[in-house]
Amino acid sequence: MIAAVAFAALGGIGVFVASVMASRPAPTRAALGPSGVVTRCERAVAERLVSPGSMRRVGASTPALERGSWSVVVEVDSQNAFGALLRSRWGCRVDDATGVVTDARQLD
Repeated sequence: MIAAVAFAALGGIGVFVASVMASRPAPTRAALGPSGVVTRCERAVAERLVSPGSMRRVGASTPALERGSWSVVVEVDSQNAFGALLRSRWGCRVDDATGVVTDARQLD
């Protein structure tokens, strides 16, 4: 009985959160902006690292918008599997209409 009440309460929260998320507008160029592009690229890079918690951004190029897609290069320091700190450069493409990272790859 208690589990059913807890499940019903949590289910109601899930429906509320889903309805709030659905009511948010899709990001636009003005909402995303260059700093938003860099942030999304950093998140995509962190997902691909062995030790994402050790990642620190060293630099980033100025994001460029061309043909509906932002491109940016981000340089980060992060630890490898042995704990050694390495610097790497990553190139990202972010869709302007949706804000989704469509490509993130290590450049060197």
